[in-house]
Amino acid sequence: MTFNQCGFQERIRLLRKQKGYTQQQLADIFHLSKSNINYYEKSTRAPSPDTFLKYADEFNVTIDFLFGREKSSDNMIDVSGLTKQEVAVIQNMIDTLRKKNK
Repeated sequence: MTFNQCGFQERIRLLRKQKGYTQQQLADIFHLSKSNINYYEKSTRAPSPDTFLKYADEFNVTIDFLFGREKSSDNMIDVSGLTKQEVAVIQNMIDTLRKKNK
């Protein structure tokens, strides 16, 4: 599968729009130009590895999701704004529920 076939451009456009960001706002957050964001969303250029990580961090998704290896982010939980301890509590709850449902 090539970069253009993995659906990255559709995923990042959808994530950006879900968060209500314009291309310029996202460019400002990533310290890039608006044209770079536009290139990524049109698959004209591939982002650097550092920019891939910025996308994953900003939208709380995995690199696998960005590359189409995970089909949906519907099961993702937005934990932005929580402390590491609070995230650990949530992860523990999820693990407990998984064990219960086996």
